[in-house]
Amino acid sequence: MVRKIVLSIIAVLAVAFVAFAQNLQVTGTVTDGSGNPVVGAAVFVEGTTVGTTTGVDGSYKLQVPADGNLFVSFMGYEEQKVAVNGKSVVNVVLKDDYQAIDEVVVQTFGEVKKKDLTGSITAVTSKDLQKMTVSSVTKALDGAVAGIQTFSSTGQPGTDATIYIRGMGSINGNKGALIVVDGVPYSSSLTTINPLDIESVVVSKDAAANALYGSRAANGVIFVTTKKGARNQKANITFEAKWGWNEIGVKEHETMNPAEYIEHFYLGLHNYGRLNGMDVAAAHGLAQENLYGFLGNSGYGYMPYSIPEGLSTPIDPTTGKIHKDAKLLYYDNYDDYLFTKQFRQEYTVSVSGGNERMDYYVSGSFLEDPSYIIMSEFKRYSGRAAFNAQATKWMKLGANVAFTRRDTDNPGFGEGANTGNAFIWTAWQSPLVPYYARDPQGNIRLDENGNKIYEHGYGSTITPFGPAVDALNFMIDCNPEQMFSKDINNNIRDNIFANAYVDISFLQDFKFTANITLDNVYAAYTY
Repeated sequence: MVRKIVLSIIAVLAVAFVAFAQNLQVTGTVTDGSGNPVVGAAVFVEGTTVGTTTGVDGSYKLQVPADGNLFVSFMGYEEQKVAVNGKSVVNVVLKDDYQAIDEVVVQTFGEVKKKDLTGSITAVTSKDLQKMTVSSVTKALDGAVAGIQTFSSTGQPGTDATIYIRGMGSINGNKGALIVVDGVPYSSSLTTINPLDIESVVVSKDAAANALYGSRAANGVIFVTTKKGARNQKANITFEAKWGWNEIGVKEHETMNPAEYIEHFYLGLHNYGRLNGMDVAAAHGLAQENLYGFLGNSGYGYMPYSIPEGLSTPIDPTTGKIHKDAKLLYYDNYDDYLFTKQFRQEYTVSVSGGNERMDYYVSGSFLEDPSYIIMSEFKRYSGRAAFNAQATKWMKLGANVAFTRRDTDNPGFGEGANTGNAFIWTAWQSPLVPYYARDPQGNIRLDENGNKIYEHGYGSTITPFGPAVDALNFMIDCNPEQMFSKDINNNIRDNIFANAYVDISFLQDFKFTANITLDNVYAAYTY
């Protein structure tokens, strides 16, 4: 009996010794994708309740079976399963879990569950921006973020869309949202930032999340985070090129062609005669006799048709329509000259990476974005350099420096009812008025140097009856292409943005952050 008891004790001790011998003391660190330590991450042995949490430097220590697995998790990151495989040091890098992040909002003073927000937030990521072809990130928010209003007062390339997050809350006060770039309020235009340099854009309506910025955040905040490098990563070189075409998306309203225009004028004169007691023949005679007078007022009107023999106009008096023998000599649709199809090109090259103590990101880009309206164009040259370094366990510092040159050609003043507005020309110009001056046979007239002569509305086009006068057009003695090319409105703006920061951690749960920012714009205008 005693012998059996002794043997049983020996067996139990042997099993315990073997089990102990199979366990290893595993140490390591848990970091995020940028190499920053994840504090408070849970590290558990698979199939057990044995576990621990990481310290302030992301480190942990745990007894683990040599052939066991570790489960590592933290809010906002994907859970990782890591095999030990007999190793005594196991380092874990957690990947962002965007679905989990969607449940939590990072505020100025901490975190709050999304369901507890008094407002709402919406994010646009770099993956979304990469799919878009826009010169400003404000245009990327149009249709991508629910609940906001965006509009452009002009279609000039290189202009930001105005963004209203909380509607039109004031008549005279500022209604636009506050722009915050990398934690710093941004006074410049967002067109200074290449959308491919942006990691994410968060549109926030939540009062608590915007608390730090006080009354400036009354109309909501747009948080822009630019890209940075990754820790423990070799240099990653990326080149991206985008090509496309800019052309008018919605065609202009249909307007009369020369035949319809002349026929309606003729019909008006004919009806005037009938209204005043003339018979049909006399009314036709009145219309034939006065058609040119009304088209040209004090001079001859434009006549893009040949005149059939025996008639004084191209109208058949028996039908009131263009005579079958009248030949169309020219028809210049102003849309074809003022609205063009332009080639758009954009190039971006970036280099990013880092070691265990720092990360870096450097990029350069060029954008040429011409408008579909002649003489209108936007060019951008930009460069950005950023780095973040863990100088000591308790101090982190970094800097973000960017330079952007914006070169904009805006012909005349495109807003309002004036001759610098291309849409006024295409909607109001008579279809009888050619774009280039014509001779009696409808050919384009050339000057002494062989260049095409632009039509200016007063005698530059010669009809079979003499010089034509555009008496119905208030834009006399001018041509849109001449105006846009001579009425120079060019502005070049150089923007320098530099931000440096230092984070100092002290005690256990305290952090001091200091930011120094330079945000200057230097402009040169040519009129």
